[in-house]
Amino acid sequence: MFLLIGTNPDQVRIESHVIEAAQRAGVRRIVKLSAPVVEEPVSVEVAHWHREIEAKLEASGLEYCHLRPYAMMHNWFRNAHTIRNLGRIIGSAGTAPRNYVDCRDVAAIAVQLLLSEQPLQSNAITITGPEAITNQDMAERISRISGSKVPYKNLSREEHYHILVTQAELPHWLAQHIVELEELAIRIPEQGTNQVQQLLGRYPRTMDEFLQEYHSVFRQQS
Repeated sequence: MFLLIGTNPDQVRIESHVIEAAQRAGVRRIVKLSAPVVEEPVSVEVAHWHREIEAKLEASGLEYCHLRPYAMMHNWFRNAHTIRNLGRIIGSAGTAPRNYVDCRDVAAIAVQLLLSEQPLQSNAITITGPEAITNQDMAERISRISGSKVPYKNLSREEHYHILVTQAELPHWLAQHIVELEELAIRIPEQGTNQVQQLLGRYPRTMDEFLQEYHSVFRQQS
């Protein structure tokens, strides 16, 4: 079983029930999409949810592996509306780089683990992309592929949260999560790994490849 639901405040209860149902159904192996471990004093609420679910899975008696990818490249789709209609990117990470991985690379690793006939060699795998990228660098790259200048505006944590809630109309928990991840990048640099290459035998997809493939998503309204 591949355990993945959309992130939401009821995630612990839902995924815990899925694990219990898997036990009753005789499922042998679960690969869970999780999140990187966040060390104190930095706090990311969603990461705590995943740790609680991981503990439930570890106590289940099932064979398991936690996949802990860094930020997904596809999360940049959240910024598409602002880029297309306002012509800018906003954030609160300053010049802190973040390491993005293509979700299809994560999916390929999950498939490999689920279909393997051999016992799993690891119970937790941290997955990253090939490079750490700042919001400023992303603005330059999106400017190139969209054909229009897209500046980056850095905000305070409070300003960023306020805009996400009032203008983007995100739920409070999601706005808080996005701001927490920006703060995490500042406090704890996102180091890369070579897990994609080791497990799949090829290099991970790059951000430039991703942006070229989805360039139409970020084109501004004419």
